Amino acid sequence: MPHEAQVIVVGAGPAGSTAACVLARAGVDVLLVEKGVFPRDKLCGGFLASRSLGLLEELHGAASCLPLYHTSDDRYQIWHGGRMLADQRLGDRMAFVQRLELDHFLARQAVEAGARLREDSAVQDLVEGQRPQDSRVRIALKGGGELVAEHLIVADGARSILADAVAAPPRPLGVAMELHLPVDVAEPPRLDFGLFPWGYGWRFPKRGCATVGVAQWGRHARGCAGHLRRYLEHLNLPAAPATGWILPDRCRARLSRGRVLLAGDAAGLCEPISGEGIYFALRSGQRAAQALLDSARTGDLHASYRRGTARMRGQMRASRLFRPLFHAAPVQERLLRAFCELPELRQVEWSDIFRVAARSLLFRRP
Repeated sequence: MPHEAQVIVVGAGPAGSTAACVLARAGVDVLLVEKGVFPRDKLCGGFLASRSLGLLEELHGAASCLPLYHTSDDRYQIWHGGRMLADQRLGDRMAFVQRLELDHFLARQAVEAGARLREDSAVQDLVEGQRPQDSRVRIALKGGGELVAEHLIVADGARSILADAVAAPPRPLGVAMELHLPVDVAEPPRLDFGLFPWGYGWRFPKRGCATVGVAQWGRHARGCAGHLRRYLEHLNLPAAPATGWILPDRCRARLSRGRVLLAGDAAGLCEPISGEGIYFALRSGQRAAQALLDSARTGDLHASYRRGTARMRGQMRASRLFRPLFHAAPVQERLLRAFCELPELRQVEWSDIFRVAARSLLFRRP
């Protein structure tokens, strides 16, 4: 027999758990559906910039979040073509997390707020809920059974079957690959550009290990595995089995339809140059929940969610427009030097990226 709920949230990552938590705190009956069983891991560099930290602590309190941070030193390194461009301090907060811990924490917060968590439940299809005349949402589960609710928030990643039913998936997609290597001494976080086209490499410090990975976009993403092997050689690190994941390249054409909202990677909300997704997941989950709460008063769910995600979508458009220039070999090193020298970098915000680029290109060094 279908399980009734006011809102079903599919996917208990940062977007889904945040949406479930915000709704449950407002007294909404929420069912959070997760295909895995906690604690479960998720591939991710785990970088939290200042805006991500601020939002996470706004939602759950600084004291509760502090144990999640593996390191909060603001020192970082930027490299280009094997040469160091910067070894300095950001001047603002940043931290690194393991998704195994972060996702489990966020799911617990949602449950403590009153949401019900259903694990080991993979979804198969969106049966009902896309049309304006639908009075409910109905989803089918793999292995049989259905779940029914008044509304649905889809937050189960870039390869979401449910999100594909609402809006066509964006193409092309990016690819990232990473592995965890044990280390005795933690080195500062490092970003490497100019070693392979349309992408970058990273080495991020975690407790007792370093996360090493590469990300690429467009047609160059096909060679991601080979570039990771060469990047490990470049850093004089041993080869080890690596895993990969999809990076959405752009926002889906629509983020809502009928009684369904899309959030996080399922909505295609991912920074097009850096591949950062945690902030967009947290913020879109919060905005989706707020849009549902507001719609009870205004009756305009879709307009409310469009307004709530407008800034994120604008940032993504600006970043995508700038991306070809950023990856152009003749200017990339100069742009990186400009980023390291200007205060915009402290917020790790790409929304002002055109202004930064214009300064570096128009006002050349003597």
